[in-house]
Amino acid sequence: MPRGRPQKSNPADILQIAMSNFWTAGYSEISLNDLSKLTGMAKPGFYANFGNKEELFIKALQNYSETIAEPMLADLVQSPAPIADSFRALFIGIASTVTCADLPNGCFISASFLDAHQLPEKPRDFSQSLIDRQSLVFRQCLEAALERGELARDLNVEALAHFLTGQALAITGMARAGADMTRLTSFIDLAVSVLDEKGSVAASGAATRP
Repeated sequence: MPRGRPQKSNPADILQIAMSNFWTAGYSEISLNDLSKLTGMAKPGFYANFGNKEELFIKALQNYSETIAEPMLADLVQSPAPIADSFRALFIGIASTVTCADLPNGCFISASFLDAHQLPEKPRDFSQSLIDRQSLVFRQCLEAALERGELARDLNVEALAHFLTGQALAITGMARAGADMTRLTSFIDLAVSVLDEKGSVAASGAATRP
């Protein structure tokens, strides 16, 4: 069921409503007609301000990334804590955000990525680029930790970055399915345990660097 506040004309407000509805229901379930009824903006206004539905969806994803996802990644990059503590803080922050009562359950980026088979090519590619961006930041943070001596020297950083990206997706998927913070925190503690000891990741079977 589309949701939002009627009679909005400010493009920033319209974008927030579009983001919330796409986030909740998915791309295929929301039409420009739905958003026009919710906001009071006629379809020509949508085309003038945002382009077509695909372009509006991309702008909504970009808005989510800039306002929610990127600040979390910045905190990870700037964290002075050990790498395990830094990722735990990130994942707890993600879990807190995706279970917040004031927001739709789950993560908009993750939901779009997991539903990529339902998206047209351009929104699908943009969704993938945001996941790739997250994985790149994870890898850079792991490489910095490796240089500080916090991780085993024979660690496959790329494989671990992909593993942690998968854990972030799992956290948001669990939240979307109704998992509470207690369950998510237990999952997070297990996920970051691979970073607690210098040799634990290599010992767990991760491939070594060539």
